[in-house]
Amino acid sequence: MENTVTEAEVKANAEYMARNLKAHGWRYIVVDIQWSEPAPRAHGYRPDAELAMDGFGRLIPAERRFPSSSGGRGFKAPGGLRSPAWGCSSGSTSCAAFRGAR
Repeated sequence: MENTVTEAEVKANAEYMARNLKAHGWRYIVVDIQWSEPAPRAHGYRPDAELAMDGFGRLIPAERRFPSSSGGRGFKAPGGLRSPAWGCSSGSTSCAAFRGAR
């Protein structure tokens, strides 16, 4: 059973934000670090999880949970909101102390 956020849920939240909050300055939709985890659990991180990364070792959306990102397309937030690129995995560990790019 999937216990963490999916693309459909993020898109629904982004659509609401674009419709109701963008006029008040909201510009970004942010997804937790676990967006790159193909099989996350709801409470806590899996310390040996294989995170989805591009050829440069940067975290990317897990394609199983964010299918629109397949083939390196990235995740596009609806409603003109921006989806920030996470760069915290470029060292030896990620923000949550997972294996990083080096």
